[in-house]
Amino acid sequence: MRQLRMTKRSLTILLALVCLMPSPTQPISAQAAGRAWIAFVTVDYSTREATISLVDPASGKIITLLKDGFFYYPMLSPDGKKIAFLGEHPRSRIQNVYVMNTDGTNLRLLLTGRPRYKPLGQVAWSPDSSEVFYGGADGNRRTAGFFRVKLGSDMPEQVPLEGFTSFYSTWITASPDGSRVAFNVNLEDRPYHQIIIANADGSNPQPVSATMPNGQSIDELAWSPDGQQTLLTVLMLNAIEPQPLLLGDANGANARQLIFPPPNYINSLSWSPDGKQIAFLAPDKGDAKPDGEVWIANADGSKAHTLNIPINVQYVGTSWRVIPDDVSLPAEPISFLDAIQ
Repeated sequence: MRQLRMTKRSLTILLALVCLMPSPTQPISAQAAGRAWIAFVTVDYSTREATISLVDPASGKIITLLKDGFFYYPMLSPDGKKIAFLGEHPRSRIQNVYVMNTDGTNLRLLLTGRPRYKPLGQVAWSPDSSEVFYGGADGNRRTAGFFRVKLGSDMPEQVPLEGFTSFYSTWITASPDGSRVAFNVNLEDRPYHQIIIANADGSNPQPVSATMPNGQSIDELAWSPDGQQTLLTVLMLNAIEPQPLLLGDANGANARQLIFPPPNYINSLSWSPDGKQIAFLAPDKGDAKPDGEVWIANADGSKAHTLNIPINVQYVGTSWRVIPDDVSLPAEPISFLDAIQ
């Protein structure tokens, strides 16, 4: 578990930005018919092989999209036709953000030019799936701000978050309609980092209301598809005791605990497209299972269970979207190494 905690902390700089578009999000239910899939990353530590895979939470069927690389934070687009992720070349160890169609075609770099700040982290999408948002870092991998870029363009725009210069990481997310954003900052009067919720233009920043009795911060936030609720995780310290998974109002207020007792090391939150279920990553309670597992529960915390993924799931994000029926998922995984050469 110590190794897994270190993995998460070492990757906190590789985090994300979600859509700041002010236009309303098109409901998944209004899109083409399809099947809901959860994207996640597996890793076999004995062979150092990693994949980006999809699992059908209803049947447990698994499809591997990518192999032959190191992958982090796979994020399906709202229309289900594309996936963006942080990819690391297995030979050069250079990391960058990539985009691929979910049918396995057109794997490419997000930016082919040489931007001043390198895109890193868990990317996110605009509601219409036309733009990607990412955190940028300088040559020393220090967070340098947040950016948005239209697919096919090498002209990123910086997202203004006025009043904040000391970011804890590149983590940022948004409400489904794009009207609110949440991001992590360092505050001088707090021992831990703090999640701030602000308007999409960075105005009216307010700390997340939910707090723990010992002062621990909220570590992750995920808005429900209707934007009325938030799923929250608590900052892990020494991880001696499992930390609760919380369900709060849109601003994090009135948070209550879900799942009793909780598994340890809950992270990588996502909601089902209809808002009736939640997904997260955590160790399996059984000794016979790999350390990392995909968990599913009802939105009220009931019926929490693992999906019994046969290979260890790495703690680097989940994404739950509907992939349309007219998208044919690849019969065989795509080789990342071959595709980017």
